[in-house]
Parts: sequence; C-alpha cells; structure tokens
Amino acid sequence: TRSEGVQVTLEAAQFRYGSTLEEPIDAEALSIFWESEAGLVGSLLADFGTFDPSSEWLDIPGRVEMERSDGLLLGERIEVDTRGGVARSDQPVTVTAPQGRLSAQQGFHYDAQAERLTFYGRVELNLSATEFGL
Repeated sequence: TRSEGVQVTLEAAQFRYGSTLEEPIDAEALSIFWESEAGLVGSLLADFGTFDPSSEWLDIPGRVEMERSDGLLLGERIEVDTRGGVARSDQPVTVTAPQGRLSAQQGFHYDAQAERLTFYGRVELNLSATEFGL
C-alpha cells in the first residue's frame, strides 16, 4: 500500500484472522518493507507479530531486526503505532550504523512526525574513527 509518500509491503508465512475485521491479526515470519518518496528504504523482520486494526497498533513481542538504508536496529518487543507514526520499546536495543554503534538498556521512542528518536536507560555510544576521517 502507499500512504503519505511511503510504499509499504507486508509479507508473512501465515496470517491468522479473527471472525471480524476488527479483531487482531496474527502474523508468523513477519516481513515489512518500505520505501519513501525521498528514497529511504527499510525493512522489519520478526518471528511473530499482532496487528490490531481498531487501534492500528502492531505489537512484536519477540526479537526484531529493523534495517534502514542508514543503519540497523536490533531489539526485543517493539510496538508500532501505524496511525500515529510512533515506534517504541522498553527493552534493550542496539543500533549499528556506518558512524558506529549505540546501545540503550531501557529501549527507545521514535516519533516520525516530530522526527525525534529518544533512547532510555544507560546509553553507550561507540563511534567509528574511520567514518570521521581520523
């Protein structure tokens, strides 16, 4: 589907639907791919996820690998508000990018509309000297 300038493709090995369209949808071997009009490409891979159509929240209770053209985020239990453009987790996450690596012990909160990414708990940042010409 295309929404607000972003092309999104959702794939899963299996979907389980409730008896009505308002009930949560479970997905196994979940893959989400997106590309913005500006050229930012990303993917999210997880063993399992549940989408609630009434609230438009996606809950991924296990290991999550989210990759964008500018880095990779690994974590556990990530929730995504697809309507509000918010992603969050209260579990440890690790972000790897060409500039280095960041670990946050108490998760993160990303607000796409505000273009703000906040990490919580003990945060450790290791920068790559070669990326900065050192």
